[in-house]
Amino acid sequence: MKRDDGAGLDRRGFLCGMAACGCAAALGASGCTIAEVYTQTGAGELAFDINSGEFAALQTVGETVPVDVETSADPAPVLLIRNAEDSVIALERICPHTLCDMTAPIGVWDQPAQQLICICHTSIFATDGALVSGPSPRGVAAYPVVFDPATGQGVVRIGGEADAMAQALTGAGP
Repeated sequence: MKRDDGAGLDRRGFLCGMAACGCAAALGASGCTIAEVYTQTGAGELAFDINSGEFAALQTVGETVPVDVETSADPAPVLLIRNAEDSVIALERICPHTLCDMTAPIGVWDQPAQQLICICHTSIFATDGALVSGPSPRGVAAYPVVFDPATGQGVVRIGGEADAMAQALTGAGP
């Protein structure tokens, strides 16, 4: 806030500060955070096959693959994680704390604990994206994945109905 000659706030600085507080209160009352507003993306999906190319690391349980899922807005940074023999999960790969990209070696998947650790400042996230511990102000988005372990093929979906489904699964949302 701007100060006049060191004695106090000028009228414009006071009004700008009050407007910022009002916006923050409105976002908080709606259940939305400023970080969520800035990380919203459009709808999109990515098909993957763990039997070839960039996804081959997912043949091994406990491995991760960073991808950018093209959406109708900006690409969404996602971390695909083979967390079980019959399961692949997809988590937002940008840590909300200091915006570290949790691509290895910054992001470490703890297979026994089933948790993603951002080693920038040790924020820990559960398989559903919920914040377990650390300085992060919130969890990360978890996106629905349809995966067929028999064929190794899957699809991760972002936006639209996928976001509603992810919110229902994680208990997040309005």
